[in-house]
Amino acid sequence: MIAEGGGYKIAQKHELPAAFWTDVTSQEEIESQIMARNKRHLQQTAREGGFTTRPLMGEIQANHGLNSRVDDLLAGRFETEHEVSEEMAAWITAVKQTDKEKAQPKVVGVMTKEQFQ
Repeated sequence: MIAEGGGYKIAQKHELPAAFWTDVTSQEEIESQIMARNKRHLQQTAREGGFTTRPLMGEIQANHGLNSRVDDLLAGRFETEHEVSEEMAAWITAVKQTDKEKAQPKVVGVMTKEQFQ
């Protein structure tokens, strides 16, 4: 860029590499991309703190999320003494399972935070 007449002028244009954007369409590719993004996000949260490190989320995450608090959350009967933001209240309402979701097979096995990160 060159400063010119109170503004800037592009002096040289560089073409984007052909592989700059990649279409991701298969389920495996999408899952892989989401897992990689979530891994970076969780690593950052673990280092810097954040909403997921607060007591309420600690209760939900206990025992890898396989606990009575999560059962109550999914059943729509979740109650807490912790302060809940408007966004968190909306999330609590949104994760309540539908009858169709309740009929799905239960999750078996766990992946620890250390394994994921």
